[in-house]
Amino acid sequence: MLNTNGLFSPTALSVERNYDRPRRDLPHLRSPPAPQRRALPELRGSGVTVVAGMVSPSGWHYIGADTAATTDDLYSLVATPKVARFGNTLVGFAGDWRSGAKAFRLLERSTSHSLVHYFESLWRKDDYPETEFLFVEHGRIYELTQDGAILEAVKHDEGTCYGAIGTGASVALGALYVERIDLNSLLQALNASAAHSPQIRSPFLVLESEPDF
Repeated sequence: MLNTNGLFSPTALSVERNYDRPRRDLPHLRSPPAPQRRALPELRGSGVTVVAGMVSPSGWHYIGADTAATTDDLYSLVATPKVARFGNTLVGFAGDWRSGAKAFRLLERSTSHSLVHYFESLWRKDDYPETEFLFVEHGRIYELTQDGAILEAVKHDEGTCYGAIGTGASVALGALYVERIDLNSLLQALNASAAHSPQIRSPFLVLESEPDF
């Protein structure tokens, strides 16, 4: 209904908004059913991320990860990190966000000389479901798999080693096989992963620590 100024009258609008009030003159009409509420999609970080680590010829430790949190049909860039530094040990996770945060809190309180073996001794599958970890420690790289196994990366003749986890791991490993000289080598591997893995997004968070071995 239009008023004299050519605008909808408030009365007409209020009637349209309150269509679910019972109408005596139209008893056959019913209010539309309430829409079903969908569960919020779960943010995922195992299959849908990349975490890569490297020890350079000079002994510097590096680790880096993307900053995307993904669901089945969207991704968001987040400030919550997938990598952290505890003393000279660098750690990253791929998988369940809650498991990763829980592990970081545990490692932050540790005074152990070897965080990877400390964490292995306390690891329980039910505590860290569908989550794997990458450690760069004392010139070596370790992967803690989803079933709790510790895998140490091969140490090459020039003193380097490297590793990666997550869906972008295969591309990152290929890039690090070709070049593992310094920080730029790790950044190149992460960018290669983003270029060829649809779930990986820059910017990347990269951490480093000095030689300690």
